[in-house]
Amino acid sequence: MMNKIVILIMGKSGCGKSTLERNLIELRPTRFKKVVSSTTRPKRPKEVDGQDYYFLTNDEYDQTDFIQTTEFADYRYGSSVTEYQTDHLHPILVVVPSSAKDFTTTLAKRFPDWGTFNVHFEISDERLMANMRKRGDTEEMIEKRISQDTLDEQFKESGLIPRMIVTDDNLDDDMFPVQADIKIYWFQQSTITEFS
Repeated sequence: MMNKIVILIMGKSGCGKSTLERNLIELRPTRFKKVVSSTTRPKRPKEVDGQDYYFLTNDEYDQTDFIQTTEFADYRYGSSVTEYQTDHLHPILVVVPSSAKDFTTTLAKRFPDWGTFNVHFEISDERLMANMRKRGDTEEMIEKRISQDTLDEQFKESGLIPRMIVTDDNLDDDMFPVQADIKIYWFQQSTITEFS
């Protein structure tokens, strides 16, 4: 029996990934859990260790068992095995598609009876810009992020199969977290049947 389904949430900056993650955890806190990644980059002023990231030295990072690890701007990022070893059936990892592909491959080797459920956000640029304005991004930051964000293309090139696609309409639907929860539940049930 498959004992965990890791929810991999992917999409452009400002699309609502963190909101869906938070809503699922609030809806079913015994089933869903945020995976807190580790990094070697310095902590930013408002960040909280253990909540935003685990901020590690290079030596601490080297001594940690990771499922997936990547480098960006000379810093290392990864999700440790211990973040998944809880009673929660659905750890949630917000991740970029290239890391999701590596994560899926490594997870299948290390934990063959675990699975993944890929959520991909396909949100219009107008909605992305509105979301970024709400969180306080400047117009210059918004324009730069929109023009440089290639995560949709990366997702298509990754070969990952989206089990759920989130659109602008979903973001306006108050019942969407419940619908997402039901979809994940039925995916898990079909996987259990397949493996039994």
